[in-house]
Amino acid sequence: MKKNTIHRTILVCASLIAMPAMAQGTTEAGQEGASLADIVVTAQRRSENLQNVPISVTAITSEQAIKLGITQPDVIAQMVPGLQLNHSAWGLTPFLRGVGTNSVAIGNEPAVALFVDDVYLPTGSAGVFQLNSISSIEVLKGPQGTLFGRNATGGVIHIRTRDPSFDPSASATASYGNYDTISGQLYGSTGLTDTVAINFALQGIDQREGWGVNGTTGNEANSMLGWGGRAKLLWNMGEETSLLVAGSYDRRSSDQGQPGRSIAGTFTRDGYSADAAGLGFYDVMSNLDTVQKSTTRSLSGKLTHDFGSARLVLISAFSKTVVDPVVSDSDGSPSPFFQTREFAMGGRTFTQEVQLLSPEGSAVKWILGAFYLHDRSFMDATYEGQAFGTSKSHTDAVQRTNSIAGFGQVTTEILPRTNLTLGLRYTSDRRSLDAVARLLPATGAAVSFGPFEDAKTFNSVTGRASIDHHFSDDLMGYIAYNRGFKSGIYNFTGIVAGTTTLPPPVNPETLDAYTIGFKSEFLNRRLRVNAEAFLYEYSDLQVQIVLPTGTTLTNASKATIKGIDFEISAIPVRNLTVSASIGLLDGRYKDFRNAPSFFLLPPNAPTPYDPARCSGPNPYPAVQGSAPATQRSCDVSGNRLIQAPPFSSNLQLLYTLPTDLGDFDLSASWAHGGNYEYDVFSSPLTRQPRTDIVNGSVQWTAPGGTFNVRLWANNLTGEKYYTIATTGSTAGAKYAAAAPRTYGVTLGANF
Repeated sequence: MKKNTIHRTILVCASLIAMPAMAQGTTEAGQEGASLADIVVTAQRRSENLQNVPISVTAITSEQAIKLGITQPDVIAQMVPGLQLNHSAWGLTPFLRGVGTNSVAIGNEPAVALFVDDVYLPTGSAGVFQLNSISSIEVLKGPQGTLFGRNATGGVIHIRTRDPSFDPSASATASYGNYDTISGQLYGSTGLTDTVAINFALQGIDQREGWGVNGTTGNEANSMLGWGGRAKLLWNMGEETSLLVAGSYDRRSSDQGQPGRSIAGTFTRDGYSADAAGLGFYDVMSNLDTVQKSTTRSLSGKLTHDFGSARLVLISAFSKTVVDPVVSDSDGSPSPFFQTREFAMGGRTFTQEVQLLSPEGSAVKWILGAFYLHDRSFMDATYEGQAFGTSKSHTDAVQRTNSIAGFGQVTTEILPRTNLTLGLRYTSDRRSLDAVARLLPATGAAVSFGPFEDAKTFNSVTGRASIDHHFSDDLMGYIAYNRGFKSGIYNFTGIVAGTTTLPPPVNPETLDAYTIGFKSEFLNRRLRVNAEAFLYEYSDLQVQIVLPTGTTLTNASKATIKGIDFEISAIPVRNLTVSASIGLLDGRYKDFRNAPSFFLLPPNAPTPYDPARCSGPNPYPAVQGSAPATQRSCDVSGNRLIQAPPFSSNLQLLYTLPTDLGDFDLSASWAHGGNYEYDVFSSPLTRQPRTDIVNGSVQWTAPGGTFNVRLWANNLTGEKYYTIATTGSTAGAKYAAAAPRTYGVTLGANF
């Protein structure tokens, strides 16, 4: 790592640690009792104090989520260094510490698993929704291959919402912001009987003005409409038994996250330049207005029974995600070279989990469990354009997944104040694919390719081993080993007319993680410092590459990731909470010798072509307009991993000023990141620039807490950055813009 990065880290850490120390006299003199609250997490599938869990976890409380304005999952990334939650038109593609998958196709589960109320979301398309009634958010870093499994090679994001209460309560908010944005939330909970309680949470947003325009069609671009709700019913069936039933519905219509604009300084097919056309950063230039509409429904039940000697938990869940048929411009230019007509995809998933846990207070903590998943994912798409002449290409594909797993973990004290944790999981995934492609000429009969049928089973043993020692009540150190596994998958989104053989599925990827860390509290719990150093050995990374007629999946043989995370929380004076995090990361491909790489052709700034690393003729010079980029196969060993920021940090300030006129809550956050690649060849044109995102708000709450008014602003400095960027021979280098500066006012009421 560079010296200036290390120096910057030392200075930031020193200033944050010194700040509470300098305020110590004031705190002890007149601020007795001010201390950091305990944070309870469920990283090991049971409620535990965060400071006693030998896992790196970033926890976001309900209060933080409200005051910092976390209203959708992708905002979580601004509070967790090393976490990228790329928001594409088709869903969320999470990366954590350089581990993730850049494919958002339904059927390709994210490497960073997303859970809502203990229920697994198997697709990134279900990960874009409005948040309401948040109880807590936990980000577990590193592979969670024992207790969570399901492709959690990079980590787990677990969002918990409020359970019903028997005491009646209600709250509502209404917001208005720039870009003519109206949003609102409504929450209510009450008891129906002495044993039954219900709640509901509704939310909606309507951004009626876009951030930009489509320079080809003249219509607005980057707008959004979404609404949905969640309801729960709690039935206390007895002193030892309870049943929690939950249902949710989310509907979204948006063109945000659609890469429709060429990166500055590049051209698209036929030599078109967005810069020459005078288009701004948030404008697009597609010959079609692409609006993606999706619906996600879920129903789950959680039955808990306490036998005394053990606690039984049964979690059943069904979810369905459908992306409506949509017309999409795939080449991102005014030319109708490659476009998709009536593209639809979706999935239905059923999961069943059984857990048997040791009783609360047991000297030996253990859990045994089993997990079953059945998923059916489909794609139905028609492609047309100059790439197919006067014909069209139509693809129908269905991938089915049946997975069964058994797992167990035990924690016991082996020496005074020293605990040993051992965990093991066996997973068996069976994937099957049925697909057919047809060439539909303008005249004459259709020509079929296929049907293609194949199936393969992927088995794996993963596990965990850790030792933690409590040096005192306020200092715990640990070392750990974890293995994660993401099963192989078929590239069914890349099947088009002309396909003669079905490519085999890509190999499973595995990750071996070695970590050492500590968790500590000082100054009568007014200062909390947690840190973890890690080394990842990553094998058979699954990487998606964009080709002229679709996508392909390939494996990078090996990669190594190493880094350090720091998390600091402090109360320097009463009513002020300061939280900060720093992430240092160095992730590189150790062995990736045949990576599909793209060289942007003139007049773009060329990437140096090295015949010692790449096969095929030198792509320069080339005729402008023949294609935006030329594909070659290159050895990218030693290049940085995609979406692995070398330095990232964040800072949050929460301050409450009580007065006779009510309470004033001031919040501010700053997130620094960027400076990472989106393509494996590390082209500087598709590198995310360094970013500094600053958000802030001021809220007044009337005496008694019934009414409040909040003024807020996000991305105050108007930072321009990508939410996703791609490179390919069809469209060259293009991107989708992240949100610009937004601001508004929110009115709230609590009853």
